[in-house]
Amino acid sequence: MRHASSKDEAKKIFEQSKGTFNGETVSGFGDAAYRTTTPAQLDVLKGTNWLIISAGKFPTPNTALQEKLAKEVLPKVSD
Repeated sequence: MRHASSKDEAKKIFEQSKGTFNGETVSGFGDAAYRTTTPAQLDVLKGTNWLIISAGKFPTPNTALQEKLAKEVLPKVSD
């Protein structure tokens, strides 16, 4: 997990990373979420926190497990 000093800073860094890694938008997680193929991970923004969830074996991610982990962890993360 990464943490920024403000929501604006977190969103800015999150969006820059999404562009850098050609992230594909994923809905239903936190304030925003995207998935990348290289590295194979699910990135989720919630408030000032940015979660990076990896599951599976390279180069094939386990997207179902990534999403399951996100659903379990997100309620425990404060904004």
